[in-house]
Amino acid sequence: MLNYNLSFGYTLNIEDLKQIYALDEQVYSSKYVGSFSNIVQRFDKNNDTFVCVRDATTNKIGAYVNFFPISDTLSDFILNDTEVIVDDEIGVDGGIDEALVYSRERENNIFILSVVNTFHSLDASVLLQRGFVDYLVFLETFKSFRIGKIIAITISDGGRKWCSRMQLRPVRNIKDNSIIYAKEKGFGYGGILNAR
Repeated sequence: MLNYNLSFGYTLNIEDLKQIYALDEQVYSSKYVGSFSNIVQRFDKNNDTFVCVRDATTNKIGAYVNFFPISDTLSDFILNDTEVIVDDEIGVDGGIDEALVYSRERENNIFILSVVNTFHSLDASVLLQRGFVDYLVFLETFKSFRIGKIIAITISDGGRKWCSRMQLRPVRNIKDNSIIYAKEKGFGYGGILNAR
C-alpha cells in the first residue's frame, strides 16, 4: 500500500472537491452525478465527510467514500419508503432531507452517498475500506460521536461488494436495479471492525 496515501475530509480543499466531482463524472451515468455546488455546500457545512485515497506519486485522488450524518426521519424514509435513489437531493438548508453535522446529543446515522475507486487496485480498495472504518471509529471513540445506522444505496456490483465487505446487509430493492444496504448499529459491538 506504499503506492497510496489516505486523506480525510478536514484536509481537503476546493481543488480536491473538483477532483472528486471529476471522478463522479467519469464513473457514474449522468443521471447519478449531482451538482458540484451541492457537494461544496455539504462540505462547507461538515467537512468530516470524506475518506480519499491518493496516488503517492502524483497526489491525485483516485478513490473516495463520501458519507455524512442524516436524521432519523431521513434514515427511516430511505430504509422503508423511497423507491428512487436519494442522493443529491440531500441539502444543507433544513428539513428532513438535510445533511447534518455530527452530534454528541444523538446517535449519528451515516448515509454513504458515494464510493468510487478508479485505481482498480486491491491495495487501494483495502486502504479505502480500512480508512473509512478507522475514521468512523475515530469519530466514535475520540470525538464521542455515537454511530447509529449506516445506510447506502448501491447502483453497481462493485458497490454491492463494497457494502458486503463493510458488513452492511441488503434491505430491499428499489428502481434502477438499485439496492438499499444498511447496518443497524455502528461500531460499538464488533461486526464491522472485523472487516479491518
